[in-house]
Amino acid sequence: MRTYTINESAARLSHEMRSFDNYEKGSATAGYNADVAEAAAILERVKALCSTEAQKEHAEYLFDRYARTLAEAINRDNEIGTRCPSVMICGAGNFPTRKKEKQVKAWGANHETFRKAEHYLDLLKTAHTLTVKSNDPEVLDYLREKLAGLEAKLPAALTRQAVALALSIVVMLAAFLGFGSAKLRSRYNEVCKWYTVGVAADNGYNLNEELTTRMNTAANIITTAGSTLGADSAEVQAAQSALSDFTACLEAVQNGGKSQALTSLPYYQGSTMHALYQANEVLGSRIDQLYAKLQEQAADPMKMGAVQGQYGQFNSAAIIIGTLKYNDAVYDYQKETGGFPASVLGAIAGVKEVEPFA
Repeated sequence: MRTYTINESAARLSHEMRSFDNYEKGSATAGYNADVAEAAAILERVKALCSTEAQKEHAEYLFDRYARTLAEAINRDNEIGTRCPSVMICGAGNFPTRKKEKQVKAWGANHETFRKAEHYLDLLKTAHTLTVKSNDPEVLDYLREKLAGLEAKLPAALTRQAVALALSIVVMLAAFLGFGSAKLRSRYNEVCKWYTVGVAADNGYNLNEELTTRMNTAANIITTAGSTLGADSAEVQAAQSALSDFTACLEAVQNGGKSQALTSLPYYQGSTMHALYQANEVLGSRIDQLYAKLQEQAADPMKMGAVQGQYGQFNSAAIIIGTLKYNDAVYDYQKETGGFPASVLGAIAGVKEVEPFA
């Protein structure tokens, strides 16, 4: 069973920032290992139900993604916990309210990583039901077993394999290829619009608009900071670099995932939407640092003029993104179209994967 490292130092410090109780050494790792052990048990049950080695390998891949993503979520959660103490620890008189608000916002954003881990676990539970692909080396054996099952259910007059095969093909083509592929294609086209028009539950808000707001307001903040701090300021340069990466990712998603500029990004792993998610996280951190530097230079940190309004819009867009139901809808769509025969028909219809913003 493969596991990933949990940062015990961050876990201990995070605990001490909110509790007077002693931290039980290794407890964060123990909790993580218990969750992964449950997933490993699910993996073994699912592998026993798989028809081919390729299905088993896919199940193992989903297990590994779950274990890795869960570790990322836990470590991130604990790191966020070290940023600000609870009011019980530091007292009401010295409580950093603004810092706590940022911490709570960061925890809310990290909740998506936990949801992503749960999504991989849900996919693992049904990995044995996913379609056997045409390039699976055991596809013929799998199809022979399926045909034998169909043949056994036919009336005696139709028990010859050739008749069973012909009947199976006719039924499949009539039932699915005539209408199923068209429906899947239509559904796919509808889902692809969610990024720009939003899902019904979001009442007109959408990812593209809010991310574009983040890009534009970040650019305005950086321009102001360049005039105030100087273009050679470390904070200005870091924010500009983050904005450039974010813009490249945003344009790649808007152009249907076609971009060569992302290959140099450390967090690009073939998914433009995931790269955009990571770039958005980095941009948020760099703009926060830049704005804090501007506050240091200001006569009154609470009266920053126009740049304060831009910073407010930048963070407001992040809050809206955190409340969108886009990912929920995409995960439901993936479950809807990931099994047999939908995945086969989808491939025939040229349906591609729709990615969550995670």
